[in-house]
Amino acid sequence: MFVDHVLGKDDNVYYALALSAQGAVKGIEIMECWELYSKIRMPAWRAQFTGRKDGELRRKGDIENISGTTLSSKHITEGVIRMLATYALVFAQDAPQG
Repeated sequence: MFVDHVLGKDDNVYYALALSAQGAVKGIEIMECWELYSKIRMPAWRAQFTGRKDGELRRKGDIENISGTTLSSKHITEGVIRMLATYALVFAQDAPQG
């Protein structure tokens, strides 16, 4: 599990990213976000990340941008890409295969 933060529309957005032993996204949870009407908290939006691994997620086109919180959704996507790459580079060699 990773905890990270990215810049949202007005302030930092803190999120937790849970990965399987094989490096696939199990879930993402928005921990702190001061944007009052942010749809990034919606389970359907966060579910778009489930099952993605390093190299299987693009900055544009794979995750829906949300009107009004475009920066938050874009930056969370970039953060997840960064965390997946970190897992692949640092931890994947020690992960159980299967």
